[in-house]
Amino acid sequence: MSNTVIFRKKVFGTARLNVRFPNANVLLLATLEGGLLQEKLEEAIVRVSKKHLLMNSNINVDADNAVWYEINNGMKPAVYCTQDTKDLDKIMIAELKTPFNLEEGPLVRFNIMGTEDKTHLLISCHHAICDGLSLVYLANDLLTAIAYPEKEINGAAKPIVQDESAIPEKVKKGFLMKLMINSMNKKWQKRDLPFTKVMYTDIHTEFWKKHHPGIIRWGLSKEQTSKLVKQSKKNGVTVNTAIATAFVRAQNEISDRQFYSDDVTVSVSMRDYLEESPEDAMGFFASAVRPALKYSIEKSFWDNAVKFHKQIKSLMTEKNIFDSQVIGFFNPKFLDALVLGRYGKNDDKTVRKMIARKKMDVINTAFTLSNLGRVNVPADFDGLKLTSLMGPVVYGDSMEKYIGVITINGQMFFSISFNQDIVGKDKMEEVKNKVIEYIEQM
Repeated sequence: MSNTVIFRKKVFGTARLNVRFPNANVLLLATLEGGLLQEKLEEAIVRVSKKHLLMNSNINVDADNAVWYEINNGMKPAVYCTQDTKDLDKIMIAELKTPFNLEEGPLVRFNIMGTEDKTHLLISCHHAICDGLSLVYLANDLLTAIAYPEKEINGAAKPIVQDESAIPEKVKKGFLMKLMINSMNKKWQKRDLPFTKVMYTDIHTEFWKKHHPGIIRWGLSKEQTSKLVKQSKKNGVTVNTAIATAFVRAQNEISDRQFYSDDVTVSVSMRDYLEESPEDAMGFFASAVRPALKYSIEKSFWDNAVKFHKQIKSLMTEKNIFDSQVIGFFNPKFLDALVLGRYGKNDDKTVRKMIARKKMDVINTAFTLSNLGRVNVPADFDGLKLTSLMGPVVYGDSMEKYIGVITINGQMFFSISFNQDIVGKDKMEEVKNKVIEYIEQM
């Protein structure tokens, strides 16, 4: 089939920055009892891509550095197959490092690993077209399509891609901020700022020479998960807050004190805040709030959790949730200059000030917690049993560690990616064991 562009829309906000970053891959790992044939997955991909149209997308950059999604009906995401499952973490780390061909697409790929008795399905996707929930919905639809080839996969006629219209009017910046942005945009529009494929490749290569990610994964038992949920409810906090409290306490007891030790990023989905809900469609709908969570050893675990719950809840406003997207109003040449400056390729004074003010060039977060919550995914797909779902797995150079959490069928699963040059795997295992210990003591 010849390639035909059927949909085109400008990339906006944080997703626009993600396009240029060298560490923009998001992973999800599904483990299944039973064999999964490559041809069956490839057939399912074709069917499911009619719902999740961004599976068939590439990135196009115009002469003004504006970036566009292009949906192409002639694409086919790659599927790799191997029986080697000895070191899943090593395979996942390789996926984090492997870039997508942005100009040609597609921006998602699949890896089947295992035997007739046990299969791991690894989904890797560029962050510009997905958030963590996107990959859960995608995995669910793929397994449904494999198990029930006659079942219709319902989907939207076009992808829901957020733009400036998605930002509530009361959240948009005031007159002075708009005046400043407009003034900056006029200056940057006049500049010639190339960001070539060669430059992107150089940044990507240099980045991964300096960074050495590690991954650890584990699942709580159903009993442990139930205990965590019940005790969180009993003490009037969310499960998300209880998890955050456990990790803050663990690092407080184990890790050396850093200037960012109390700074935490809690991921938030914008899906429920958008006027046009994307429901279970693929897309980038991720945001975050940044509370400072200082653990008090004089107080009990749950007293700390209640305090943290109030802090996090107070930040859950539309202003904070959509604030990160306001960066989309800046001229795309300035956004490219930020990325170039972040990786030592641009020394403009305004760019340097912005990078310093936002602490983009240093580790500024103890951890990012991305808890996707309890997701509605069946345990059995016509004999193909889903035993675990782990992710999202993301590697960030401005955070010490990234914690992904998913709960399916009464069981909670954790994955942590981290920079081994900053915090070793042995220390991360200590943190993990402490978190499990706290849950057992609840």
